[in-house]
Amino acid sequence: MAEQRERNGDVLPRVLMITGEFPPLAGGVGDYSARLAAALEQFGLAVFVLTSDLGPMPAVPRPHVRADIRDWGVHSWRRVEQAITACRADLVHIQYQPGAFQLRGAINLLPLWLRLRRPRVGVLVTFHDLMVPYLFPKAGSLRWLAVRALAAAADGSIFVDSADQARLGPAYNRLWIPVGSNVPCAPPPGFDSEAVRRALGADDGQLTVGYFGFLTRSKGAETLLHALRLLLDEGRDVRLALIGAAAGSSSQSDRHDQAACLALSRELGLEQEIAMTGYLDPPAVSANLLACDLIAMPYLDGASFRRGSLLAALEHSRPVITTPPTPAARGLGQRELQGGQHFLAVPPNDSRALADAVVRLANAPALARRLGAAGKRLAEQCRWSGIAEETAALYRQVVSDPRRPAARCGAGLGWSGRLRW
Repeated sequence: MAEQRERNGDVLPRVLMITGEFPPLAGGVGDYSARLAAALEQFGLAVFVLTSDLGPMPAVPRPHVRADIRDWGVHSWRRVEQAITACRADLVHIQYQPGAFQLRGAINLLPLWLRLRRPRVGVLVTFHDLMVPYLFPKAGSLRWLAVRALAAAADGSIFVDSADQARLGPAYNRLWIPVGSNVPCAPPPGFDSEAVRRALGADDGQLTVGYFGFLTRSKGAETLLHALRLLLDEGRDVRLALIGAAAGSSSQSDRHDQAACLALSRELGLEQEIAMTGYLDPPAVSANLLACDLIAMPYLDGASFRRGSLLAALEHSRPVITTPPTPAARGLGQRELQGGQHFLAVPPNDSRALADAVVRLANAPALARRLGAAGKRLAEQCRWSGIAEETAALYRQVVSDPRRPAARCGAGLGWSGRLRW
C-alpha cells in the first residue's frame, strides 16, 4: 500500500514523519504517530518515519522506520535532510512535543532551515501541546517565541487540542484535528472478563476502578489515590487498576512524577489495594479496560481531545469520571466533550468529589450504561480513518499551494540507493 501514488485521480505526496518517540518507546505521541502513519498508508500515502534511537530497547523491524537519532540538536538537521533525500519526500510532518525531542529548540527552527535548504519540500507540524523548549538558561520569553516561530515557518499546522489552536490564533492552513483512541477495542481471542479481574486481584463483586495513562501530576493520579483512601476509610470495597506503563520512555519528568505517586501510595497505605499492570500490548490494554467497572482520569487541566487515553476509555464503552474541559478545549459540532452526557464531571484536584462520583456510578448502573454508550458514540467521531482523511487533505493542500515553490509530488517511487532505509 505504501507504494500507491494516486487515489481518485489525485497524486499523493510522499511523507517523512519526524517524531521524538515511536513504538516500542512508550508515549502518547509515539502511539499517535504509529496509528496515524498506519491509517495514512491505508489511505494510499507512502509514509516514512524518522525517530529517536531506541537504545537498548528491542527494535521492532519496520521497513519504513529509521530510529537512529540520539541528539535532537542542530546536528539532527543534516540527518533530516538525508532522510528527505532517501525517501524522496514531498512533505515533512513534525510531531511536536518538546519533551520527546529532549527539550531541544532545534526542532522549532527546523522548518526555517528547510526553507533555505529544501524550499520545494512542504513542512507540516502537529502540535501535541504548546510547551516551550529549553533553549538556554534565562531564555524567558524567547522560549514561547520559539513555539510561535515553529508555527509561523510551517506551511500548515494541526492542533490536537482546539484550545491550543485558539491560543496561537487563526491562520492559513491551521486546523483542529483531534486524536483518536490509542487503543482499539479489540481484546485477545477468548477474552474472559472475570479472568482478567482475577489477574488484577479483584474479588468477586469488588468495584474495580481503572486508570489508564502515565502517573503524571497533570493527569490527576495523586487526586485519585487520595479518593481511593477516602473510599476505603468509608468501608467501600474498591480496587484500583493502574493500566499500562507508569511513565513515558522519553520524559524525565514523567519518571519523577511516577516516583512521587508511588511514594504517596505507600504513605497512604494503598500498596495492597492497587494493581499495576505495567506496559501491555494493545489487546491486553483493551482487555483490562473492559474488565473495569469504571474509569477515573481526573486531569488537573481538564479533559480534552488531546488525550488518546480518554478516547480509549470512551471507545471501550466504559463509564468515565473526569474533569470538565475548558470552553476552548470542548470541541465543536458532533465532536464535543460534554460533562453529564459523555462522562461524569468532577472538579479538578478534588478527591472528595471524585470519591463521591465513584459511589454515584456504582449505585446507578443505568447512568453508567448511558454514559458508556454516549462516550462510545463520541469516540466513533474520532476514528483514525477520518483523521487520516483530514490529514491527507491538508497534505495535498500544502504541496499544491501556489504560494510555495512547485513541489515535485510523485517525483519517484523508490528509495534512494545511496541510503538504505
